[in-house]
Amino acid sequence: MHFLKLQVQCGGDINELILPTKSSDPSVEELQQYIEQQLNIPIHKQHIIFKGQNLHRKPDEKLRQYGITNSSLIRVVGCKQRCTWAANWAVLVAGSNGWYNYRHQADVCHAYQILHKNGIPDSNIIVMMYDDLAKNVENPTKGIIINHPNGTDVYHGVPHDYTHLEVTPKNFMHVLLGEKAALQGVGSGKVLQ
Repeated sequence: MHFLKLQVQCGGDINELILPTKSSDPSVEELQQYIEQQLNIPIHKQHIIFKGQNLHRKPDEKLRQYGITNSSLIRVVGCKQRCTWAANWAVLVAGSNGWYNYRHQADVCHAYQILHKNGIPDSNIIVMMYDDLAKNVENPTKGIIINHPNGTDVYHGVPHDYTHLEVTPKNFMHVLLGEKAALQGVGSGKVLQ
């Protein structure tokens, strides 16, 4: 019997786990099963990230292939939201800016309208987009964004949680991990809860 000591971050909590394994190099699937047993998070709801790599997508891979060793910090993203509460959340992100990338922000606005129309409250929708289209000098319909030719305005009502230089990979991860303190004074400060 072998053991792998891990720190698993779930939301704002860090849980120290001792993973008993049959081999000295356990698989991602073994980690998933252990997290399911110890933290009561179903495997299909686990989103496991280590150094920017999504481990849950390749359950047969060995942990050491990812550089995971004793006392590695592994993040289980969003588990509290998915397991503790039945509420639906959405994080909508357009990571580009400029008129030439119009479609990215237009699609985020359209996605917001669909979620809003289907009963997801604004408190559970987090929007990250540069927000430089509605008032852009190249926009023939100031204050309006459409997502297909002759379409209706999808911009009206969209929350502006994080805009312009607040749209960064670092802030995106803070939002996903529920790290409200890290976003104090940044945008709306809204994070997954």
